[in-house]
Amino acid sequence: MTDRVADWRLLGLGFWQAWQIVAMCTDIVAPTSGKLFDQGNALLILLVLMTAAYLAVVVASRRYAPFAGRDSSYVLAAALMAAGTLAMPVALHFLEGIVGIGVFVMAAASASLGNALLLIMWGELWSALATGRVGRHLYASYTFAFVLFFLIYFMPQPVAVMATTLLPIISTAVLYACRHEPRREPSVVPLDVHTIPVARLLVCLFIISVIWGLT
Repeated sequence: MTDRVADWRLLGLGFWQAWQIVAMCTDIVAPTSGKLFDQGNALLILLVLMTAAYLAVVVASRRYAPFAGRDSSYVLAAALMAAGTLAMPVALHFLEGIVGIGVFVMAAASASLGNALLLIMWGELWSALATGRVGRHLYASYTFAFVLFFLIYFMPQPVAVMATTLLPIISTAVLYACRHEPRREPSVVPLDVHTIPVARLLVCLFIISVIWGLT
């Protein structure tokens, strides 16, 4: 019982997942209508930049990983994601012209890079934890994320923006607190490793994505 994962740490990923749902499924972070873009274009720009950020962080990980081993990575992820989250709706609602577009793109790039960095650090933690702990982290966090989403969804717009801005900061803080969680012990039993065909893996990912999107 001395090495049991603290219950509140199980919710860490939920704050990140709640940010994802709010950003992708509501008008809080990237409004579909505003002064700068036609309907849906702001979200499209955010999606493109998030994809590029994931690729950039994966490439950088070949040289700088593990990110979770550096204190600066936590500060950078939280700062980039929170600043971008706050600046995007501000740019879309209060700025105009090329200045507004430029601020929004920079804000979206900032949030996307912080998002990718935070996610890969959560992945680095899971890769070292025992399987049972990873499972508890996942199902507790994802359930908690939907609770957070509905709470934020019914908040007034300014309050919802501020609450969404806090989500990556809290998620990063919980991740930092998980640095000393008990790690997986080396196996003493030879493992029979089976390689999963790439085609089957891609089909599974596609089905999961479709189900997630429909939900």
